[in-house]
Order: sequence, then C-alpha cells, then structure tokens
Amino acid sequence: MLSVCSQDGYFIYVLPGWEGSAADGRVLRDAISRRNGLRVPQGQYYLVDARYTNCDPLEDEVEELEVDVDKMDNPPIQNLDTSDEWATFRDNLANEMFNAFTSNRAFT
Repeated sequence: MLSVCSQDGYFIYVLPGWEGSAADGRVLRDAISRRNGLRVPQGQYYLVDARYTNCDPLEDEVEELEVDVDKMDNPPIQNLDTSDEWATFRDNLANEMFNAFTSNRAFT
C-alpha cells in the first residue's frame, strides 16, 4: 500500500493492493502513471526513504552512453564511504515539518 499525507497530516492519496514484497519504486511508479494517479505539483516534493528514486518517474527512456573512461577529465567514483549525513538531514526535516504541523494545529 502507498499512502500520501499533506503537510497538514491528512491522507490525500492511497493506493492499496500491492503485496509487501513489491519494490517501493515500482509501487510509486504505478501510482504516478495511473490516469487518476498521484500528482506531485510543480515546486512541491515528496519525502521518502532511500529505496525510492529521485527523478521524474514518468520518464521512460534512458539513453545509454558509451564513455571511454580513460579520456575523462574526472574519473568515475569507485567507492563511497558510508555516512549518516543524508539520514540525519531527512530526520531533521521530518521533525521540523512535524513540529510546524503540531504547532499550527494547536491554534485551530
């Protein structure tokens, strides 16, 4: 199941029917490609975990480029060090959004 909440904490989209073993990106791609599916307004974003792609999900074509690595100015990255920097940023953003949501609701 895929569910989407607004910044106010209200469910604005629900896509049931996927089994638990389905890849997260596949479920998101299905939700966005449906005729009356999920739409992310221009200038808005969705906050997800690392298993989702960060690109335009409606782009079907991916061009494969043949590149001669020896002729590149900057060689490709061979390995990445693990870091909690992105997870910390994501968690802080989620906490800020939740705190703003709860403080706004206290006055309504």
